Amino acid sequence: MDTKRRTSSSYAEIAAAKGRALVDTFSAHMTPDEVNGWFSKQLGRYPKAGDVYAVAKEFYALQAYRKASLALEMYVTMEGAQIAGEHLLGYAYYRCGRLDRAIEMFRLAVEHGFDADWQLLVEIQCELEAERRALGELQGTACLCLFSGLSERHPNR
Repeated sequence: MDTKRRTSSSYAEIAAAKGRALVDTFSAHMTPDEVNGWFSKQLGRYPKAGDVYAVAKEFYALQAYRKASLALEMYVTMEGAQIAGEHLLGYAYYRCGRLDRAIEMFRLAVEHGFDADWQLLVEIQCELEAERRALGELQGTACLCLFSGLSERHPNR
């Protein structure tokens, strides 16, 4: 019989025990330090990248895109973070209407080898330029390709 008391848990274990109430304690308006503190409090330890990604995916699945973006902003800076985090953060920004930030993350994901985001990156760039053109911020009719450096690494695009 194991008499050692477990001092920390994975996010999945905690979420299973606390359910939706846990999700509701995460504010969409927290600072990065508050996000880190929330994870540490819930887990009883400093969060690992996998914990943060699991939370972000859950928020995204619940259509809590602002919460997902906060968790993913932390995740992409952590040791062990994967390119998929940049990809999901791009989608979270896109769903929040933060097109400039979405472009930035999709561009980063493409630069790191997540080629599936290339087409979406171009489409969002064109969408953003069309919105700016409608507001009189840009002149011209062609979708500008502002991906310097990417064309050199991906000459067939």
